[in-house]
Amino acid sequence: MDDLRDYRYYKDDMLHPNGQMINYIWEKFSDAYFDAETRQITASLQKLVTAKNHRPFDPDSGKYLDFCRKQINAIEKLEERNPFLSLNDLKQFFTDRLIQ
Repeated sequence: MDDLRDYRYYKDDMLHPNGQMINYIWEKFSDAYFDAETRQITASLQKLVTAKNHRPFDPDSGKYLDFCRKQINAIEKLEERNPFLSLNDLKQFFTDRLIQ
């Protein structure tokens, strides 16, 4: 808790946590309660969410379409290694980008 008394972890109102604090708490929590496999799955999912939030300069470019195909392949591999995951919505998001 002493770590969180540092003012750099708070928004300007000095009351609400900022993104840096949230990431710090998540890291400490996951290190304490998740095994290595769960941390790896979480990291893979975070990469996919970051890719989804990416806003391309030219959504019709070949590079972006290749990027979408790469994300679909990563989703399929992740689901294959972890059959309990269902990432249909995420896969559909990238598939929709290929169809447009």
